[in-house]
Amino acid sequence: MAETNVERLGSDTTIAFGTGPVRDFACFEGNDTNSIGAGFVLFGQTGWLLADKSDDAVSGDGKLRFEMLPRGGRTSGTFSIANPLGLPEVAVTLKAGAGFAAALLDGLQADGRSFSWTLRRDLSHASIYYRPQAQVPLPPVPLPAGGVLLLSGLVGILALRFARSAPLFQVRESERATDGPPVACP
Repeated sequence: MAETNVERLGSDTTIAFGTGPVRDFACFEGNDTNSIGAGFVLFGQTGWLLADKSDDAVSGDGKLRFEMLPRGGRTSGTFSIANPLGLPEVAVTLKAGAGFAAALLDGLQADGRSFSWTLRRDLSHASIYYRPQAQVPLPPVPLPAGGVLLLSGLVGILALRFARSAPLFQVRESERATDGPPVACP
């Protein structure tokens, strides 16, 4: 794959990815982990979540992880990312100097992929971000006509059972004939 370069205007930070498919690049001032959050627009999208950070074992939720870590204090190296959930929107950031570069990765498979990188300044850290897949609401499941028939049949069976256990009506004491034994209707 041909090397892809992005140069930050007004800065000496240049990033080059020599291997691995990269769909898009962007450069920013500041620190990625202080800037990128739910409302930060990265590659035209918001809602990015931190998955892993190369210099901090507890940052991120671990849904993606560096398999081979980029080492801080260097100007070039290689890293690989494991994507066990097959998340489609994954970005990696490289922090160097007063800014960071972000690359939107293309086709990151579940088994991961290796990337090589080059910076003009020493790497501080690298981070992986992802956008959770949109939850598509499921349409309501219609109750089949047979369900209504089944429900009405169950009601009928309960009514019959109730009818057999108790008479439908009884003659009250005041309505009984006085000349014979009490009568109960079946």
